[in-house]
Amino acid sequence: MSNANDGINLERLETIGDSFLKYENVHEGKLSHLRSKQVSNLNLYRLGKRKTLGEFMIATKFDPHDNWLPPWLLRSQAAGGGPD
Repeated sequence: MSNANDGINLERLETIGDSFLKYENVHEGKLSHLRSKQVSNLNLYRLGKRKTLGEFMIATKFDPHDNWLPPWLLRSQAAGGGPD
C-alpha cells in the first residue's frame, strides 16, 4: 500500500506473496526464484503427471488464436456453421 505513509515498505513481501513470509531472513532474489519454481506451468504439469491426471491435462502450448474458444461459442459455430 503505497498510500499508507506508515514509514514501512511492505512491497517486497507483497510481491513475493504470503507463501514465503516465514522466510524473512532469506534474500529476495532467492525467494523469487523458489517461488517461480513452485508456481509454474512446468511444476503443475509434473504434479499432475505424478498424480496420474494425464487424461484431464492439456499439455500443449496455449495460443488463443489456434486452440481456444470462448465458453459460449460452440464448435459448430467456430467451424462456420450456424448455432446448434
